[in-house]
Amino acid sequence: MMLLLTLCLLPACSEDDNHDVPIRLTNGTQKEQTFYADDGWIMNCINFTADGPWEASIQPGNSSASNQENWIYLSSTSGEAGDFSLHLLLQPNETGNIRTARILLRCEMSQVRITVTQQATNSDGSHPAPPTNPNLKGNVKYIRMTEYDEYKTLNKVNEITFLYNNDAQVKKVVCKTQKQEGNGTISTQTDSISITRGNQQVSYTIQSFKNGTRPNGYVKGDIELSPKNYALRGTCETYDADNRQTDRSSYELFYTSESLLSQTRITTKEQTKEYRFTWSNGNPTQMIWGNANGISFTETASFTSIVNITNIDLNWLLMMPTKGWAAASGDVHNIFSMLGYTGKRSKNMVNAIHETDNTNFDRYHYDFVFNRYGQPIQIVRKDLEELIPEYVGCEIIIYYYE
Repeated sequence: MMLLLTLCLLPACSEDDNHDVPIRLTNGTQKEQTFYADDGWIMNCINFTADGPWEASIQPGNSSASNQENWIYLSSTSGEAGDFSLHLLLQPNETGNIRTARILLRCEMSQVRITVTQQATNSDGSHPAPPTNPNLKGNVKYIRMTEYDEYKTLNKVNEITFLYNNDAQVKKVVCKTQKQEGNGTISTQTDSISITRGNQQVSYTIQSFKNGTRPNGYVKGDIELSPKNYALRGTCETYDADNRQTDRSSYELFYTSESLLSQTRITTKEQTKEYRFTWSNGNPTQMIWGNANGISFTETASFTSIVNITNIDLNWLLMMPTKGWAAASGDVHNIFSMLGYTGKRSKNMVNAIHETDNTNFDRYHYDFVFNRYGQPIQIVRKDLEELIPEYVGCEIIIYYYE
């Protein structure tokens, strides 16, 4: 904000694209850019050359919906001389109105303004669901996970949207993943997960699109429920029609007398693996897993004092970076675990998870920001992997229905 005020008080500066000014747009970058309501990560949309140190800031646009600019983020806000490509990260536009913001690039006494407009409609022509729904108040609506490497480079964005039926049960989960490939391009995969509930059974099917193309095949999963509505056994099946290959796994889940998950047994055509849990104060603090050959690994977890109250069990999402915790529910995609079908949920929000494979030790630690209802709205994951110094590996933002 101080930077913005300073820029407003300075004398007028030149704004030009020719080679005589110290900062200029390159590679066909447009000064007017428009995106859809559901656009998230926009790669390399602002390209420029700076002859000296430069700064970038975001200013509100003219529309009434843009009185705040917290819906748009830049991948970088300053740098030295050189050629640069900036990425944009946009929040979903649920305002019902078109909104705009201006990006100001400044170097010495020269500046360039770029206007960014976000439409009120999605890329498929539909309108985003409004953030207010009395029947769903407090339920998770949308999760964005922004992942970085140890060099602070943004390399993947996961967006998860939850849709509900009239009984406030999740009926569909839409996962959109944008990943930066080695050649500098962005690949996009969208998985639409439809959930069906029947007589003591729950199933899902996944329809996937990768870079706009639907692969030949299918992915599905199902579970059989106990009288307490916890999974007793289940299957996961993936069929690749191009290679005529089917991968199938089945699993069983076992519980304590207190309905806490104590053991998971997963069987594939290659092997059987077992996962055994130890609980302390209502939380799974240790899990030992391995196969029939006796190879075992130990993973541990510590927990905060914050009560785990969200309708989606976020701990299963947060504990997925390690191999053991990610597979421990039996469901390859952890849909059933996040929906609460794998026994009584952990009492508190996870603080850190540790992965040990007898040679390496990895740790993932979480910091939380909560709303007034005690629900996490922002989570930062700090990664410590092998000999790499700790770094921010993931930033998570959670939206709830109001």
